[in-house]
Amino acid sequence: MAKITTLIAAFVFICIFNSFGQDNSDKVSETFKSYITAQNEHDLATLDKLFVQSPDFLMIYANKEHWGTQDAIEAAEVLHKAALVLEPAYDQMKLIMINDQSAQIFVPALYTLKESGRTVKKNMMLNMTLGLKGEEWKIFSILSISTTARK
Repeated sequence: MAKITTLIAAFVFICIFNSFGQDNSDKVSETFKSYITAQNEHDLATLDKLFVQSPDFLMIYANKEHWGTQDAIEAAEVLHKAALVLEPAYDQMKLIMINDQSAQIFVPALYTLKESGRTVKKNMMLNMTLGLKGEEWKIFSILSISTTARK
């Protein structure tokens, strides 16, 4: 009986310990890739699902801040009319797990906009903060900062 009790206690301890040390970096990376796909496919419905539904959501692009999910979706719609294409340098991506429920991503990206018959390319540093909301990873902020050419 003592062996069974010891085995059960060990099993419970292992389960508790594993839940605290859970590495969610793969799930965070999947969420980021879903964001890039949604942007490049101009899929506003998917973007809306990826963004945390909050007036505190923040997106900064072209030195303009967009507070709240709805304002960010409206800004994305304008960018999609300009045929925005994002090309992140995945090999240079820095994913930092702040804890089990929050993460930050830094990745250089080439932003291409096509409108009025001209093409504009911008090198940007994409900075994204993500958090676990229930069982899903959500994007809490997106900051696009103009940079020099990628290495």
